Amino acid sequence: MSRRHEAGFALLLTLTLLALLVVCVLALGTLARVGGLASAQGVHQLQARQNALLGLSLALGRLQKSAGPDSCTTGTGGVGGAAAGSRFRQWCGVWPADGSGNPVWLASGAGSGASPAFDPTRAVVRLVGAGSVGTEGTDKEYVEAGKESVVVPGEPAGAEVPAGNYAYWVGDEGAKVSAVIADAEVQVSPSGRSLR
Repeated sequence: MSRRHEAGFALLLTLTLLALLVVCVLALGTLARVGGLASAQGVHQLQARQNALLGLSLALGRLQKSAGPDSCTTGTGGVGGAAAGSRFRQWCGVWPADGSGNPVWLASGAGSGASPAFDPTRAVVRLVGAGSVGTEGTDKEYVEAGKESVVVPGEPAGAEVPAGNYAYWVGDEGAKVSAVIADAEVQVSPSGRSLR
């Protein structure tokens, strides 16, 4: 082989190796970026789950505090004066058994009045919507609650850093209608057993 061919071969080999090196660097950079994005998404997902657990704990605490003693009555927003088709109709209220005072509404962002209403300073989020109530659901079956912010202490001292949001609603399952249809033709003996 001539010296000129050897120099050309060396140049070609060097350029090929440099191109391969550039491709490897780009691949490693892309891999690091994708890994970083996946890690950030995992952190956000964990933070969202922690915010949901906080909302669950607060809802359970409010339920225990307001409906825990046997000296109360619960009912839905319809009992509290929410009109048909109102977004508050499914809210659960807890009234003192003696009828004194306003009910406690078991939803985040709830005002403190006799009728269910939102605190006007809160943003609203739909918790039960079209995907939850089926295709035949109407707006009156939807449930909305106020969005509460989660803040953590930050730097400088006293500053608050937003860490997400949560919302909760406690449904009154005691207000549901039974889907069991009584069979009018079933005869019952004096002992209470069916004669069929």
